[in-house]
Amino acid sequence: MMLMDPRLLIFNSVYCVSIVLSVGIAGYAFVRGRGVRGAGLFGVACLSMAFFEAVNLVGLNSADQGIANTAFLITGGAVITACFNLHWILAALGKSSEKKRTLAFFYSVAAVLWIFFALFPVVFLDTSSPALYFPNYQNPGPLHFLFIVFIVITFIYASAVMMRVHVHAGLIVRNKTRYFFGSLIVTYFLAGLFLLPAYGVGIDPVLSGLAFLGLLPAAYALLRTDILDIQTAGKQILVYGLVIFCLVLLFEVAGAANAAAAYAMPDFPEWIIPLTISLLLAAVGGIIWRRIRFVESLKYDFITVITHKFRTPLTHVKWALDEFKRSDIESDRAEAIDEIQSANVRLVDLTDILIGLIQVDASDYLYHLEKVDPEPLIRRVIEGVNIRAREKRIRLEFSTETSVPPISVDTKRIQFALQIIIENAISYTPEGGTVTVALGWHNGGVTFTIHDTGIGISPEELPHIFSKFYRGPRAKAADTEGMGIGLYMARNIIERHGGKIYADSAGVGQGTTFSIKLPGSPA
Repeated sequence: MMLMDPRLLIFNSVYCVSIVLSVGIAGYAFVRGRGVRGAGLFGVACLSMAFFEAVNLVGLNSADQGIANTAFLITGGAVITACFNLHWILAALGKSSEKKRTLAFFYSVAAVLWIFFALFPVVFLDTSSPALYFPNYQNPGPLHFLFIVFIVITFIYASAVMMRVHVHAGLIVRNKTRYFFGSLIVTYFLAGLFLLPAYGVGIDPVLSGLAFLGLLPAAYALLRTDILDIQTAGKQILVYGLVIFCLVLLFEVAGAANAAAAYAMPDFPEWIIPLTISLLLAAVGGIIWRRIRFVESLKYDFITVITHKFRTPLTHVKWALDEFKRSDIESDRAEAIDEIQSANVRLVDLTDILIGLIQVDASDYLYHLEKVDPEPLIRRVIEGVNIRAREKRIRLEFSTETSVPPISVDTKRIQFALQIIIENAISYTPEGGTVTVALGWHNGGVTFTIHDTGIGISPEELPHIFSKFYRGPRAKAADTEGMGIGLYMARNIIERHGGKIYADSAGVGQGTTFSIKLPGSPA
């Protein structure tokens, strides 16, 4: 019994992972995409891709030249996959009805090409032969280039449609087109690597098995509506894709290692490697499950708090209206109107916070940067929170270095972020305490330091305070009105400016220091 070439084993493992995940993504699209434009067609495209990868794998691994030639000939049907890709993109962008004649043309040409290749196989592919570490590999025929040209044309046409839509669409649709375009580029580029050895380019085609990674951005854009932050979502997609790929590849490698160990050492217990891998996967699954539960609990807490916050002013409006209807006394009516106005202000503030939560994740081009002097900026923020500090009898102190250079910021957003930090310091500092704000210049950056003598943060809570919806138990007790999104929003705004924010605390009851550093340049 001859062992398989390790390179071929790796190639087969990568392709098996790609096939499994492509089918999985298709199933996810079918289940989660009901009623979503283009989701069903996207699922069909994924299945089509998985099918032709599987057929290709058969041809590459077959030592029988006849079987290999037949398998490679079937892969000519990948021109249909290109049509599916074009179709789901047009459907997702609401253009399939408008472009139905163009779609019919592409499908017709693809069908004619495939039939032509089937009837005259020698013009599509020459007889296969061993290449690299494969028992058989494709050899292009004289008209094989038509296969490539057709796929390139569908890619160019789909890209042109997406660019036209991108120019006139709103923010969410523009971001979707970016995901779709990125998906198409990644998928076609990686899949195209497989053809290079057939044309004499001595490159290992194993990376073509990663083409499924291109499906992830498209699946995300199709099946999610909250895609405002393309950078953050792109990182999540890449991380999730790599994690899934590594886990499935681990299964494949473990199976191969088990077979190799059994062949080399007949007495080797076959259950050791599967058991080790199972325990490892169980541990990883447990960590992921705990993280998901943690995030879900934070979301539940946020929804509970925000519901309560909206209900309270709405209840006041209802009571005030009832009082206004019942009473004929002018002073009572005026008091009811004042109560309605006060409740309206609270509702507007809550709405602004939620809008800010959405906008803080929006793309960078929504930021309007201008060069400003940081001292007047921070003084305006301090003036805005002075009343609240006096109400709690908290001493609010400010100091600055003699010469601090200007900074390029979106003034409204950076003021909002600084206000969040200082208001938090006031909220979590007991009456009679002190909040100190310092402005300085350090190591090429403008620094804002906010120190309070408040409740402090425990070492266990410190890593989580910038997480969305997170509130520690002492924070909940000290300020029942908080929602757990302020620090998250502040951090995102600061990081979008190329800055950094850090929190430090000696422990519970020892106060907290927030340090913000923004890029600056000497005047």
